[in-house]
Amino acid sequence: MLVKKLSDIAIAPALTDMAYFVGRQDNGDGTSTDYQYTYDQIVTLASGKEIITVGTTDGTHITDSFFSGKAILSLTFGGQSYLQGENFTQSGSTITAIGITFYTGQLILATS
Repeated sequence: MLVKKLSDIAIAPALTDMAYFVGRQDNGDGTSTDYQYTYDQIVTLASGKEIITVGTTDGTHITDSFFSGKAILSLTFGGQSYLQGENFTQSGSTITAIGITFYTGQLILATS
């Protein structure tokens, strides 16, 4: 394995959407996997926002892994923003609507 000091790596002149980032993810079993992350993935992580597509069932519940371990503060869709506690509740990775309905294929911007 090539070992290089961080101080030997040049600083990029500008960060663009063409940039890639290399990261190592712990697999939880004593091993790890190296991944190449895109600019968009880094921006999504840093912004605390994710576009969620409602699954195959209309209703008042949506479940997505993005919700897990995060407090979702708002959902935006159809030109409206909906607030946690007023318009929906959250339990783990599931959002339950209060007075609103989610529709199959609907795109929702979730903000944590």
